[in-house]
Amino acid sequence: MTGAETAFDPDQTNPIRAELTSFLRLKDVLPFEFLTTKTGISSLLAYLGTGQGGKTSSYLNILATRANQMHFPTVEACVNQFREIQHINAGRANTAEHIQYDNPAVYGQPNTWFSAEPKQRNKRDEYFVVSLEEKFEPYFSSELQRSWEGFLGPLANADPAKCQDKKAWGDVMGWILGQKLRGFQTGLGPLQFTNTIALVGIASEPSPEFMAQWIASNREYGAFAGLKLLGFNLSKHTSSAAVQVAFLCFYRWLDHFLTNADKRDLHFGPIFAEQLLCKVAWWQNRLLHMGRNYNLLEKAETLFEPEEWTPGGNFEDHTKFPIPSCREYPTSVFQGIVDG
Repeated sequence: MTGAETAFDPDQTNPIRAELTSFLRLKDVLPFEFLTTKTGISSLLAYLGTGQGGKTSSYLNILATRANQMHFPTVEACVNQFREIQHINAGRANTAEHIQYDNPAVYGQPNTWFSAEPKQRNKRDEYFVVSLEEKFEPYFSSELQRSWEGFLGPLANADPAKCQDKKAWGDVMGWILGQKLRGFQTGLGPLQFTNTIALVGIASEPSPEFMAQWIASNREYGAFAGLKLLGFNLSKHTSSAAVQVAFLCFYRWLDHFLTNADKRDLHFGPIFAEQLLCKVAWWQNRLLHMGRNYNLLEKAETLFEPEEWTPGGNFEDHTKFPIPSCREYPTSVFQGIVDG
């Protein structure tokens, strides 16, 4: 454990990706205009690669008072900042007073490569701790920084808020995968990096079809489990096309029925939809682990109001739902929405 652990991370239950504490705190310590620079992308990787967010708030509060905050000009500056907190913790006998400076479980399941000092296995099948220098040097390599600058082209060193021609989401995903960084080679690491680049304005959101492809290729994560919990007949053997259609059904149902005001509040788009599916799965697993015989799908069927659903009714009455139950509509209506 690298610092005292808080009991609960609200990001694990928040369905709005653009309002996660981990994303909001990023702006506090690493202003978005730096993310198109060489040192900015390295600093972003240090932020994401150590699981910064709500559970590391005490550490981020310290950084927020520093001149450069979490925009590190060199790898040495980055290492020294983490080492300083390690020294502070070492002087505190009570571990409850330790400052948590990383969170390997930032995306749910713990991943050692999202800690400041990951554990790695050697050829003798023995674990050893990777040093701070070994952890952060790949993020600050001159090759990576030049690659980012070249990838951005005219966007390099520009303010994302003023960017007109954004990079494509899929191209950003291809870039981070091409760097071959531990923690960002498969699964949620590259997804969250790419989503962050989109949310800060450097890239566009993915198309629903592109996000559907990602979910179909990454079935071990929450979005796929969420689709199954919602009633889609899917398994690990289901064709990729069927999984993609399931996501598109889910996405287009939301897109069709949510009001513009709902969409604004939710930051609606494919990134939101994928995050929402993950939280469906999270809550079902959480309730099961709490020892409760609770089925979210069955509960939803009892909660949807029996009277006719009206769009925007949730703004007048918080007990109303922003979307109707699909059971209220014949298959032909559903098919028409999906076909657009």
